[in-house]
Formats: sequence, structure tokens, C-alpha cells
Amino acid sequence: MNIFKRLKNLFTVEGEAYKPSRVIHQTLFNSFTIAAAAVIAVNIVFIIFLLWSCLSGISLDQLFKGHFDLVLLIVLLLDVVSLAAFVLERIILLFRIWRDITLPIKKLERHLSEIFNECYDREVVYGKDNEIGDMYKKVNGIRIHLKELSEERNRVSESRKILIGGLLHDIATPVTRISGCASMIKDGMISEPDSVKEYTGTILSSTEYISDLLAKLRPAVNADIETSQLSLIPVQIIPLLANYLEKLEPDLRLEDTHCVLVDDCVVPPVCEVDLRAAKRVINNLVYNSVKYKKPDEPCLITVTCSVISSEEVLISFSDNGVGIEPGTEKKLFEMFYREDSSRTSLVGGNGVGLYVCRETIKSFGGRIWAESNGCGLTINIVLPLSSKKPLDTYS
Repeated sequence: MNIFKRLKNLFTVEGEAYKPSRVIHQTLFNSFTIAAAAVIAVNIVFIIFLLWSCLSGISLDQLFKGHFDLVLLIVLLLDVVSLAAFVLERIILLFRIWRDITLPIKKLERHLSEIFNECYDREVVYGKDNEIGDMYKKVNGIRIHLKELSEERNRVSESRKILIGGLLHDIATPVTRISGCASMIKDGMISEPDSVKEYTGTILSSTEYISDLLAKLRPAVNADIETSQLSLIPVQIIPLLANYLEKLEPDLRLEDTHCVLVDDCVVPPVCEVDLRAAKRVINNLVYNSVKYKKPDEPCLITVTCSVISSEEVLISFSDNGVGIEPGTEKKLFEMFYREDSSRTSLVGGNGVGLYVCRETIKSFGGRIWAESNGCGLTINIVLPLSSKKPLDTYS
């Protein structure tokens, strides 16, 4: 009886509404169980009568008053019916196992093969709320995540192609200048000291130009390595911002740029950050605003800090620059993405700075996003607050 009960519970999902097929199956199951129990009881009674007949010396025909053949026929018929019912129940049980377990697992196996072959578009549906249904949901979640990673990889790959094209374009001119000047000096075509000085100056400026391009590419290589080696310490955000923005002020004046810090915090917020990485984020965001300021117009950068909940602080970098096109806010933080897609030169930027900012903020446990209303750009950063005692130095 316990075996029948366990088999019945195996295919009964708690909390799920009964369907007609399930009700029929359970009714049959219960009927077969009762019938099997009744047949077993009849056989036990018949065996008892056989033992009694052997011990008492009374024949079975006398015991059953001449109806022994009829009783034996009934017992045999019950045994045959019970055996047939047992076989039928096994067939139904095996069919349900094949339909509810074997087929879904094979279907899931085919779906996993598609995912392995990088086919992420087809969603696999099971339709039942049980353990296999949970497995299907998890596989679909993995499929969606892998699809997003694949799309991100394709975007980065396309951006790298554009970047390499721009790099080849930018390097070709200075390399041609260096080659031409060096050849003329080597062949003795330039002998006057002033001309030699002019041509060597051209070579020097061209090599500095190439070195600057390589320096702009270095963050793309080191971004992931550096964010994995951060040392987070608790610091007060307002003094950190004020200290570093004050150091940037002399250079910003030369760019006709003014930076204002607005403190909207009642209690000084403390967050766990890496000082060097945090300063790099501030530097990237500030000079991104300088890079895209409106021509012949002073650039105003407003940095606002406010506590938005008991667990988070919001830091906003707003400027009055040219802004960005609507719908490009998320792309802004992709590696090698630049707002002016028609440009192939790397001198104006390599599309790595904001990507580094995003990865750094994520390593701090925060999030970053952009907003634009057509009158400039606002970069919002949310960091988790820390209850640890902050450091007193921000150098």
C-alpha cells in the first residue's frame, strides 16, 4: 500500500488545480488499488480455507457444500482481473513517465543543444508548475543572459572594427611624415641646420602624436584588470569630491570651464570606494563634459550629492554641453562607443572613458546611467552607503 501511495504522490503536484485527465487517472489508480487489496484479501481467505481443509481432513468440496469449482473459478477470475488491472496501471504509469518526464527532458536537451550552437531566439515552454517547469525557467533565464552577452560581444566587436579603422587612419599620416623626413635627412637632401631642426621637430611631433593615440587605447586593455584589483575603503564622498574638483580647477579655467559642487546631504555620506579609481571616474566625467561643451560658450559642470534613501547616495554630474541623441543613453557606456559615430579619428576620444566609469562603479556595488533633455547631459551615480568609520585623508 505504501508503494502505491508513493507512486501516486510522485505525480501529484501540491497546490495545482486538478485537471480532468489527472482526476481520471487518480480515480483509476484508487480503483485499481482497492481492487488489488480486495483480491489479496480473497486469496488470503481462500488459503486459510485450504489450510483448514488440510488440518481438519474435511474436503474442500464438503467445506464449500459442493460449490468448490465455482469458488475456485471466481478466485482465478479475480486473480486474472487483478493481474490485468496491475499491468494496465503499469502501462498508464509508464506512459505518464514518458509524457511528463522523458519527453520534456529530451525537449530540454534539444534546446540546450541549440543554446550550445549559439541559437538564442527560441524560447522553450513546459507549461506546468513543477520541478521540470522550474528547470525550464532557469534554462530560459540562462538563454536570455547568454543572448545579451552575445549581443554585447557583437557590439564590442563592431566597435573595435571601427576603432581599428580609425587607428589605422590616424597612424598613417604621422608614419608617412616620419618616413619622409627620415629618408630626406638620411639621403643628405637636408643639410642646413635650420632645416634639419625643422624636420626632426616634425618627426618628434609625429611620434608624440602616435604615443598619445596609444595612451588613449591603454585603458581599454587595462579596464577589466584594474577593476578586479581595487581596494575599497570607507570615505566621505563630499570631501573627496571637493578635494579632487579643487585640484582640477586650474586646468578647467584654461578650458573656459567652471565646476560647482552642491551638497544636499543632511548627514555626510560615507561609501566604500577605491580612491584612485574614484578619482579616475571623476576625471573622466568632468573632462567628458569639457570635450563636448558648446563652441564659444563657457562650460558649467554642476556636481550634486544627495542621500536618496537610508542605503544609497546619488551623485549627479550635469553640464550645459551639446548633450546626446535621445535613445543613446545606454550605448553611452559601451566600450569604444562615441556619440559622434561619423568620426573616425581617435583624437577626440576613444569611447573607453565612460565604459571604465561603468565598470568601476559596478565594482563599488553601485550603478550609473545617463540622462539628456537636449540642453546638456547628466550622469547619475548611485552608491551604497557604508556604516564604517571613514578615513580622514583623501590625497
